[in-house]
Amino acid sequence: MIDFSSCVEANILGLNIDNASRALRIDLQFSSSQRHQIVVDGMDRFIANEFREQNIIDRVNLWDLKSSSIEFTEVLFELFSFNHAEANKEINELIQKEIIAINNGEKVLLEIEPVFGVSVIVLAKSVKLV
Repeated sequence: MIDFSSCVEANILGLNIDNASRALRIDLQFSSSQRHQIVVDGMDRFIANEFREQNIIDRVNLWDLKSSSIEFTEVLFELFSFNHAEANKEINELIQKEIIAINNGEKVLLEIEPVFGVSVIVLAKSVKLV
C-alpha cells in the first residue's frame, strides 16, 4: 500500500488525462514547494468536481485487494453516480462486479478528499506516487 500521508495539505495543480493510454496524472505541490504526481494507469472510471484555483488535499484513500469492501462501497456508488438507497438489482450487480475486481487485485479505487477544492475518485488498474 502506498503511503499518501505526505499528500495531506498538498495542492492539486492540475489533472492531465491521456485518453489514448487511459492514464491520469495528478500534479501536486507540497508545502515544501516540491512537486510530485499521482500516476493512474488503466483508468476505467473517473470523476472530479469543483476544481478551483487552490485545491488542498485533506486525505488520499487507496483501496486495493487488502481492503474491506465496507470501507469503499459508498465511494463506488458515488463514482457511478448512484444513490445507494435507491439502487436496484442491476446497479447492485454492477457495484458488486467492481468490488470483486478490487478484491481480486485487478483494480484499485483512489479517492482524494479535499479540505478545499477538487474531489477526485478514480477506478483503475494501478496508482503510484512519483
